[in-house]
Parts: sequence; C-alpha cells; structure tokens
Amino acid sequence: WQTFFPCLQNPNSSLETLDISSTSIANEGATALGRSLVNNKTLTALNCYDISADGMPLITAYGWRSVFSCLQNKASAIRVVDLRFRSIDKGGLSVLANALAGNSTVNKLDLSYNPQIPATEWQLFFAC
Repeated sequence: WQTFFPCLQNPNSSLETLDISSTSIANEGATALGRSLVNNKTLTALNCYDISADGMPLITAYGWRSVFSCLQNKASAIRVVDLRFRSIDKGGLSVLANALAGNSTVNKLDLSYNPQIPATEWQLFFAC
C-alpha cells in the first residue's frame, strides 16, 4: 500500500475509480491512502466494500479518519463511496458523518449490509 498510494498524489494522475474491496488493507494501509487522497482532484469513486475478517471490519475509526479527511477538501471530486459488507464499524460511521457534514460532492453512498453497527448509531448518523 505504501508503494502504490503515492501515485494518487501525482498531479498528472487520471485515475477516477479506486477499488480496494475485499482486501486486507487495515489501518496502516488506510492511513497511507488517506495521506495520498488529501489533495487528489481526479478520483470520483472510492470502493471499499467487504474489508473485513471474521465478520469484523479491518479498518477502525483511526484509519477511516485518515481516508475520509479527503471528503472535507472542497476540491475533492469523490462522488461515490461504497462501504458495504461489514467494511465500517460504529466509530468509522461517526467519522464518516463528520466528514460528510461539509461535503457537497458525494452523491452516492452505499452502507448496506453492515449489521455490526447498532441501531442507535444509525439513528445518530441519519440525524446529521
């Protein structure tokens, strides 16, 4: 991950979709991804579904905070975020809610099949 993600910082990058689904990226990789996406202006879709092991997400709120920081950048082009199939925990959901609060570009968000998140957390997320 440390080797690949810096290419996203290249101003000449034309990559529009990044799919890291069904990988074992975990927090270290998520932090590297987040650092690479902060100033990226070309990526429009981020697919991170099924990033889990034994039914539990591999990325915690710590890792998602780094990834979702790009959503707070006004220049971010990300419109689609896919986090289905046990990819995010309740801490990550809270971080996502905070990142989306000032975002005006994301227009498709898939959080389906994340049964590990309690109903009370969903209520807080949708109250934003």
